[in-house]
Amino acid sequence: MINYTALLIVIATVFIYMNIMFALAISKKKNDIVDIAWGMGFVLITILYLILVPEIQPRRIIVNGFVLIWGLRLSYYIFTRNKGKAEDFRYAQWKKDWGKHWMIRSYFQVFIIQGFFMLTIAYPLFFYKNTPETTLNLFDLLGVLVWAKGFFFEAVGDYQLRRFESNPTNKGQIMDKGLWRYTRHPKYFGESL
Repeated sequence: MINYTALLIVIATVFIYMNIMFALAISKKKNDIVDIAWGMGFVLITILYLILVPEIQPRRIIVNGFVLIWGLRLSYYIFTRNKGKAEDFRYAQWKKDWGKHWMIRSYFQVFIIQGFFMLTIAYPLFFYKNTPETTLNLFDLLGVLVWAKGFFFEAVGDYQLRRFESNPTNKGQIMDKGLWRYTRHPKYFGESL
């Protein structure tokens, strides 16, 4: 059963968080801050819900721990990737395309919608009580292995791409080595797992 009071607090907190990120983006003139905010938003949701509903169960610890590890790694990676660089070309192009309405469209189409998707994707975290069995079983192990494979694909794919892009001889080339040989988007494949 979901604790609806805690859920409403989480929703309000995400709304406030995305508004703060929007204000920061406006002050820095960089909407790509939302990419860093994405992973940290899941960290915020996880920690806040754990504080608001502090019941401890093995599955809940595992799942929430994995969300924290994933969110922190992703935000750190994007922060270090973007540090000292101009705004991501996609966001810069949207500003041009949206003209005089870029600020309101950025607010709703970049920040608020990401907050909505963040809450939608994190929604299963609020259902931890729906599993009456508290001991871990084979399905839990399978879940851990699927998560580990996904995290591996995402983290290693990011690492391989960063190394590839840091080599000046690869400028203008398409990455087709390592995990990138098997999938054009190891990060998204990893996140899906």
